[in-house]
Amino acid sequence: MKTTVTQPPAEPPLVQPRPLTRIAQAVALLLAGWLILRRRGPFELGGRLALGAGLSADAATPLLRAEVTLYRSESGTPVAAPRRAASSNAAQVGALNVIGELPRALESEEIVLHYQPIVAVGDGTIRGAEGLVRWEHPQHGLLAPATFIQVVEQTELIGPLTRHVLDRAIAQCSRWRDDGSELSVAVNLSVRNLLDQDLPGDIEQLLTQHSLPAQALQLEITESMIMSDPASALNTVTRLSELGVHLSVDDFGTGYSSLANLRRLPIDQLKIDRSFVTPMLRDESDLIIVRSTINLGHDLGLQIIAEGVEDRPTLMQLAELGADLAQGYHLSRPLPAPAFDDWRGRVAA
Repeated sequence: MKTTVTQPPAEPPLVQPRPLTRIAQAVALLLAGWLILRRRGPFELGGRLALGAGLSADAATPLLRAEVTLYRSESGTPVAAPRRAASSNAAQVGALNVIGELPRALESEEIVLHYQPIVAVGDGTIRGAEGLVRWEHPQHGLLAPATFIQVVEQTELIGPLTRHVLDRAIAQCSRWRDDGSELSVAVNLSVRNLLDQDLPGDIEQLLTQHSLPAQALQLEITESMIMSDPASALNTVTRLSELGVHLSVDDFGTGYSSLANLRRLPIDQLKIDRSFVTPMLRDESDLIIVRSTINLGHDLGLQIIAEGVEDRPTLMQLAELGADLAQGYHLSRPLPAPAFDDWRGRVAA
């Protein structure tokens, strides 16, 4: 008798879930963060989520990742959390503390500027200063930008922070000019600023409010910012240039810009990165890069500024190479406005 063996029906193949889109990831992370924080009493401060004192690092992580994911989804950049050491829970909570505390810091005038002089290489005259942000934190003292800027740049808070910095820098430069000093002031922009279509109008309003000529303001952008979205960057910098504001490519040589992009952008200045300037007397390859950049910039009709000048021999070499402007610790560290004015007085005496 023939025995028939009945095979069990084949199981349907497993359906592999589709990977979440960036926006979906962000929504999921925000939901997870909300569920975790529901009993911890979060509240709103200046339109941002402020976290209760009992927030743990594990609860902080989803919200920080969600904030970053949403931003990078909008900007088209790869999704990743801000750089930090693995298992650095303190850094995670610290990042969220920055986000929670910054609105208060802006309102209470804790965000201040220090000014680093920019001098002419040829005759040593002071031409202006770069305004560098600092946070006078009530508990932690004076914080350098490296401790908070990277976090802020991943959020919408970079807009209010940039406008605060611009307002203070433009107001200070206007006071210098009222005193008879024809100085300019430089301010760094972030990549997110270049995507902000309201920025040119805001800057125009600040210039009018403080009665500062547009050409006295130098806005610094980086090569990587230009390359992240060339079309948007070109639109923004063109509108800024039409105001009469001067534009500088900061950290030149460290990014991915091309000569074609440099030629199309209405820029006025190239700023050679300190990583080439500081060691150029010890490293022939760095010296070649600095020399070539100066020649390239001049051929394109651009002014050249070298940052990271740490000693007199470097300054003298830059003069021989034909650099126009310089800044660095050999000249002066960044100083609060009153100390900067005292330094100017000593140099001029």
